[in-house]
Amino acid sequence: MKHIFGGFANSSFKRIDNKWCPYKGGGKSFLFLLSGANPSFHILQKGKESNELQASPSYLFMFGNGDLYISDNCNDNYNSESKFGSSYELPNGISIYSEAANSYLAGKSTFKVEEIEVFKIVLNISQWKLS
Repeated sequence: MKHIFGGFANSSFKRIDNKWCPYKGGGKSFLFLLSGANPSFHILQKGKESNELQASPSYLFMFGNGDLYISDNCNDNYNSESKFGSSYELPNGISIYSEAANSYLAGKSTFKVEEIEVFKIVLNISQWKLS
């Protein structure tokens, strides 16, 4: 079974000059799971805003403190991983650091990425018709 999961950031982020780049999105980022019987989304835990999202020369991006970590060359290796629950809210009944938490998004704690899709949401409020 393929696992469809990811994260949302409310503005763009990038690595700059091979430096670690923390992202401050005001706590509005979230992780989501679309595959399986119960699609879900998971907001950032209160007080974890400093861990919201990061980029670095050694990986593509990381949501939280390892909640969702995507390595460089993620389609060629199994170095991407999830330690879900360290910064983003877990589903009810799942404990942090458990196998259920770590495998919740991808089906196992370490994984190889088959596909990444990036979308940009553009809102043109002037075209909205308000009644």
